[in-house]
Amino acid sequence: MGVDAGGSKTKAVLANAGGVLSEGLAGPGNHQGPGGFDAAMTEIRRAMEVCLTAAGFGLEDVAYTVLGVAGADFPEDYARINNALSSWFGGRPFAVVNDAEIALLAGSPTGVGVVTVLGTATNVFGINSAGERMGIGGLGFPFGDLGGAVDLVPRILHCAFRSAEGRGPQTRLESEVLQALGLPDIQALRRRMYFSGRPEDYHILAPLVFSVAQEGDLVAQDLLIEMGTKAGESAGACARGLEMAKGPVEMVLSGSIWAGPGPYLVDGFTLGVHRYAPAAVLRASPLEPVVGAIRLAWQRLHESVSWEQALSALQLLVGTPEPTG
Repeated sequence: MGVDAGGSKTKAVLANAGGVLSEGLAGPGNHQGPGGFDAAMTEIRRAMEVCLTAAGFGLEDVAYTVLGVAGADFPEDYARINNALSSWFGGRPFAVVNDAEIALLAGSPTGVGVVTVLGTATNVFGINSAGERMGIGGLGFPFGDLGGAVDLVPRILHCAFRSAEGRGPQTRLESEVLQALGLPDIQALRRRMYFSGRPEDYHILAPLVFSVAQEGDLVAQDLLIEMGTKAGESAGACARGLEMAKGPVEMVLSGSIWAGPGPYLVDGFTLGVHRYAPAAVLRASPLEPVVGAIRLAWQRLHESVSWEQALSALQLLVGTPEPTG
């Protein structure tokens, strides 16, 4: 069984060499989110329970479980998560890794390279041919990150207000934000954000920047180029830290934000990463990260399963499309 516990949802998948047996979905599994630790662990357990029930199996039927968990960043996080889940597993074998690691294993045939995750938040993780691991970021803007909906949405709102009030360049983000939220004017948006808004309530605004950028809006284009460039610099720094920057290091792109149309995000990323690793090769992940968790579970069982075999067996889980541009 593989589990992908992220900032917006948790997905569990039960599989064998013949393919997918069942899936289970639940809410956010990142303990750093607004729900807190206990709520995140509850959602992770719920996703696994739904998955097992759908297949008609019990936990005793599962040979190994790997959980890729957002927010598993420090040894203290791993200790706390393992402790919270150990009673549920009741002695059955399981392992907790950062969710970026399973994203890399889902997107890279060799399992060697660097993955850049852009979803609810952002994370960068790499493994070199010697098996050395390195993570960069994943903790938020004050820690040097820039990427994902948590960073993109505040910038969209920032530019919309500056446009409406004449403090910055005009942008169609102003009108698109109001329309998406069903509000009549910028004053209504100000009141909603001040009195009742939570940051996660506005994540529906993230796709707007792509459509507006496609229509020629320079402000929207600049937002995507900036985010892509910063993400690329993080990925390049990871490759350099793992001594892979001089060769054709594989750069895996994973997460929902990469699915946005248009070239601006990918163009920015390409520029940023090539500043550090000029020969880097970009690769959009063809599979959802949960596939990487299953692949790692097979590896932990010492079964020889290639990426191509995983792709074939788990073909029902095709995820992130190729980025355009």
